[in-house]
Amino acid sequence: MLIVVITILAIFYVASILYQFKGLQKRINKFDKLHLLPNYSFFAPNPLVNDFRLVYKINEENLGNSSWEELNMYKKFSFKRIFWNPFKYYNKGMIDICQYLTREFHAVKDKDKMKLSLNHINIVLTIFRYLQKKGKKISGLKFAIVSSEGCEDLKIKKVIYDSNYQII
Repeated sequence: MLIVVITILAIFYVASILYQFKGLQKRINKFDKLHLLPNYSFFAPNPLVNDFRLVYKINEENLGNSSWEELNMYKKFSFKRIFWNPFKYYNKGMIDICQYLTREFHAVKDKDKMKLSLNHINIVLTIFRYLQKKGKKISGLKFAIVSSEGCEDLKIKKVIYDSNYQII
């Protein structure tokens, strides 16, 4: 019995290693019906790619339009985050909302109806609450979801979603 368990674990170990190679994944997937084999490709090929950045532009009362500013969705790394990171739920939620909104944007034919989307409203409310905490009184805002690359030297790759001005 022990030999059978060791053999199964050895096969799983070897298959897990081979599964990391792109060319072998399709062949091994035929045998992995339960999708038990791990894929560690989240480290590669670009480890410092951040999927989304959320930028906004506001129309302040009596001041007019502002320049684009970023809503901080990411915190700087510290070793404390390994053990205590309550911010990760906010981060995950914002990334999920951005993904859902971009999927909706590509699926909806009438783009003007995007401002009725719950994900769009969620982002507007998040930015609005953030600005209220800073003591800013705004009459409208506009936001964009952009993809970026890098951590310290941030490079904007492309604009994924750009909203219209929303009067608040």
